[in-house]
Amino acid sequence: IGVDWESEKKVIQKLRESYPDETIVFSWDSLWDYESGQIADVFIAYAGVIARPKVTAIAEHIAYSPQELYDYIKSLL
Repeated sequence: IGVDWESEKKVIQKLRESYPDETIVFSWDSLWDYESGQIADVFIAYAGVIARPKVTAIAEHIAYSPQELYDYIKSLL
């Protein structure tokens, strides 16, 4: 199931409104998510299937496996 950019943007904005003192972390793997990654506080590119240069270029961290993604998110706590 795909989610369009406007829906992602609304979810991130709602989270920011609901939790103003919290860090918004966003992780995804597609070019579509390039825009969402730019408005989140932390953007993690998931490159477990394919590493897309435009996505990885803006990422704070690149995860190449689910475990690496989990470990990095855990390190943010």
